[in-house]
Amino acid sequence: MRHRHRTALRTAIVLAAVAIPGRAPAQNPVTHPLDIGGPPGPGVTHSCLTDSVLNAAVASFNGAAATRITGGVIPATTTIQSQGALAVFGASVRIDGTVLNDVVVINGDLRITATGHVSGNITVLGGNLRIDPGAFAQGRRIECDEPVSASRQGSGTITLQHSARSLLDLRSGAPFTLGPIRGTVRIGASGYDRAEGLPIEVAPSLAWLAAPNTTVRLDAAGILRTSNDASGARSDVGGRARLAITTGANHPVTLGADGESTVVPTEDQAYSTAESSLSALLLRRDYRDWYLRKGGGAFIGWQAAPNLSLNGRWDSARETTLSAQDVFSFARNDEAWRPNPLIDDGTYQTLSLTGTWDTRDDATHPTSGLYVSGTLQHVRSDDLTAVSLPTTIRAAMPSTDYAETELDFDARLYLRLDPVESVHLRLSGGGWLSGDPLTIQRRRAVGAGDDLTAFDFREFNCDRERRPNSATPALCDRTMAAQIEFRRTIGLNIRARIAGYDVGVHRPALVAFGDAAGGWLAGDSAGFVPTNRIQRLSEWHSDAGVGIDAGTFGFYVAHGFAVHEPLRLVIRLTPRF
Repeated sequence: MRHRHRTALRTAIVLAAVAIPGRAPAQNPVTHPLDIGGPPGPGVTHSCLTDSVLNAAVASFNGAAATRITGGVIPATTTIQSQGALAVFGASVRIDGTVLNDVVVINGDLRITATGHVSGNITVLGGNLRIDPGAFAQGRRIECDEPVSASRQGSGTITLQHSARSLLDLRSGAPFTLGPIRGTVRIGASGYDRAEGLPIEVAPSLAWLAAPNTTVRLDAAGILRTSNDASGARSDVGGRARLAITTGANHPVTLGADGESTVVPTEDQAYSTAESSLSALLLRRDYRDWYLRKGGGAFIGWQAAPNLSLNGRWDSARETTLSAQDVFSFARNDEAWRPNPLIDDGTYQTLSLTGTWDTRDDATHPTSGLYVSGTLQHVRSDDLTAVSLPTTIRAAMPSTDYAETELDFDARLYLRLDPVESVHLRLSGGGWLSGDPLTIQRRRAVGAGDDLTAFDFREFNCDRERRPNSATPALCDRTMAAQIEFRRTIGLNIRARIAGYDVGVHRPALVAFGDAAGGWLAGDSAGFVPTNRIQRLSEWHSDAGVGIDAGTFGFYVAHGFAVHEPLRLVIRLTPRF
């Protein structure tokens, strides 16, 4: 019975992420006329939540003649006639009756039914506008579903909360101008890891408007590594450079080339760069594996539509194993670092194609919209020195004529239920598609991080002989994860502004979530999953939990549905997805 219960739960989570339908997400920014019922009003060209849009809405809301209500329904028999606007904050309203002036709704939804009549302008910020067939809406309409940061005063008026930078947003540089060229220079650290310590970057960026619709941009970085490599596998300096030309107004095309000598992570990346770096520096727990990459390539990108981008890239690079160095950490400094695993050294040529459709209202903390991205990648090599792995994991690797193809995808749906509640769904995964077996640096695992909150780092890595062992590299051919979140924003604001940065909590979100994920070896051998299907859902692992997302950090408590799996407290610096 216990096994049957776990299997049913995993299946339910997967099906929820794939099959739950929802209304088409509103795009943000969006300000447009809605030609539904009545004579169409004039359109607007404001950008969403610009100062002019915000200030006009707040001034109308706070006007002395405004009729401020707490939401609800305006009955069909009611007519509201005043010198000021009908104003609503933090609630939704339905108009069945008549409003003979403007309507302003902030952080709420507005619906005008078939019997509704609005003769003035309509502004809906932080919510959605719906006008039923037969409704009369004569004036200009502005709709923007991005929440407004504001608070209600004792007098009933509202005050905008001006945003400040987060403590994690320390990436801005010093700007300068050289004739027609504008640029910045940034000096800072790019992370912290056991392979190179603290890499200090001096990173200039230059942009030249060569023509009205053509920009030439150069981005470069010199890297000084603070840890010496006694083996001589890498030097103490590195760098990268990227030159790109973007041309076109409505559908710009970008062409460019780049080169690098950098320390990069393997494909399996459980946590963000900031999270892995702080964990390594403070706790001596580096949640990434690293190797040296030297090479360069060319790329092309096309913004085919406002929400659709297509990108192609070809490059050739030498990839080399690195060892863990004796770098400093504040805790457990007398312990040895987790070994940095061997990779399959070689020179690789890679051709990749990526397509992305993105209608999210915010790339960092979205509440509505759709994000779908897929990458098809072909890798080949005539110079490969492979690590010997058991045949229970992969077949022997060729040293020449190596070729394989991979596919990765990430689909996310954000459904905004009302100004404070939303449901987030995600289905992601990928890995080996065809050809020779994957190299070690391109293999994956599941556990901890984004896939399974309640489990240990890389707990399921497809090494059946040594599992669990965090020192073992990720060895799965394919992984897949399905996730669901319910979020409710809390009207809490406890923060201070120090030197232009926000410190504290502003409108945190309560989160309830569930995850299911699997990782497997693909092929015809015993213990492998046939290449024409995914792993059985009964073999996936799952968890559920609750937490609070305060923006720059989050606390989550999760329970894994496995025998003897304890409750786990997790601290994150970024949203789960």
